[in-house]
Formats: sequence, structure tokens, C-alpha cells
Amino acid sequence: FEMLRANVLVILARSYLDLGLVREAKAVLEDRRGALEEVPEPQVRVPYLGERLRIAIALGDEEVAAREAFSLIDCVAGRTTHSAEVPVPVVTVCRWLARRPGHVANDGFDRCLAALAQTEHQFASDLTRAAHLEGRAAAAGGLGRWTEAAHLFVAAADGWAGCGFPLDEARTRCSAAVWLERIGAGEEAGVQRRRADGLLSGLQSRLPSGTLRSAFERVRETMLSGRSG
Repeated sequence: FEMLRANVLVILARSYLDLGLVREAKAVLEDRRGALEEVPEPQVRVPYLGERLRIAIALGDEEVAAREAFSLIDCVAGRTTHSAEVPVPVVTVCRWLARRPGHVANDGFDRCLAALAQTEHQFASDLTRAAHLEGRAAAAGGLGRWTEAAHLFVAAADGWAGCGFPLDEARTRCSAAVWLERIGAGEEAGVQRRRADGLLSGLQSRLPSGTLRSAFERVRETMLSGRSG
């Protein structure tokens, strides 16, 4: 029962974050932090840390972000099997690491990509493949391999499209646009950004007017600006 309740809380926090309601997401996890911290199973622990990392990033709290990111890495590093909940939080870490070049980031990339490769081998699903591609794309960008990053982000976006995950697809298309611009492929960058905008506008149109739509507009603006990683 405790694991089920923890999963529900993490999913609720993730939903709030996807809508741009950061403080509401933080409140969900903080209000039940004691109970959530007591669930050791990685299928709960890893997504929980992933959402805490997203909250810290959104609030600009680098100290907390670093703590959550490396706690998550420690949870997945060296394991020979993983749960299906692991890939998406690990991608969040990869994207965070990409903005922090250096030895620590390189070691983090190695451990994250090993976990993503393992989950792809273990599950052989469209989701694990898309997540692995996005993690590799973030690592390539963080390590200065711009052309590789651009192509991998496009491939990851196509992968998320195949999964039917429009928000993930939009995020990766926006990232692809950033790296395509850096290698001088402005026309293709525009194509990727317009496709992302179409996805985000479609999602936004389904929300009721008011707080939810306004909050998601900030998500849309952040993604299209390239600030989401």
C-alpha cells in the first residue's frame, strides 16, 4: 500500500510539473516527504528523485538540484536490472548535466548512459529507446559534439512521437532546434521548432482557460526558447 500511495504522489507531482505548476508539485512531495523517503524500492525512489530534481531546476536551486541529481545517479549506477520507471528520470539528470561540463559531469554521463543502455536492452521498448537517444543527445551536447547532439535529438523526438508522448517530443524537438542552429542548419531548426510549437499549442488548447492555460504558456515559452535544456 505504501508503494502504491508513493507512486500516486509522484505521478501527481509529475502532472503538476508538466502543467507548469511548480509550487503545487513541490507541496505534494514536501507534505508527504517522510513517507516517500521511507520507500526504498527504486521503481519509486528514482521517479521521486527525478521529480524533486525537476522542481529544483524550475526554482533555480542549484544546490538542491545537484543533491537530487547525484542521489538519483547513485540509485541507478551499477545495477544489472532496472524498473520501467527509470529511463525518464535519468534523462532529466542527463539534461541537467549537459549544462555543467567538466569531470564530474563526464562521470555522471557515463553512469547515466550505462543505465539507459541497460534499460533499453532489458525492455527493448520504444520508450526505452527514445530515452536512451535523448540521454545520448544531451551528453553529446554537453561534451561539445554539436552535430551528434543535433541528429540524436531529432532521432529522440521521432522516438517520442512513436510512443505518443507529445510533451517529450516537443521538448526534444526544441533541443534539436538549438543544436541545429549551432551547426548552421537554421532551416531545419525552424522546422523542428514549428513542429514543437504545434504540439505545445495543441496541448494548451485542451486546457481550460485560466490558471492551467496560463501556467502551461510558461512551459511552452521556456521550451521554445531552448531554456529547458
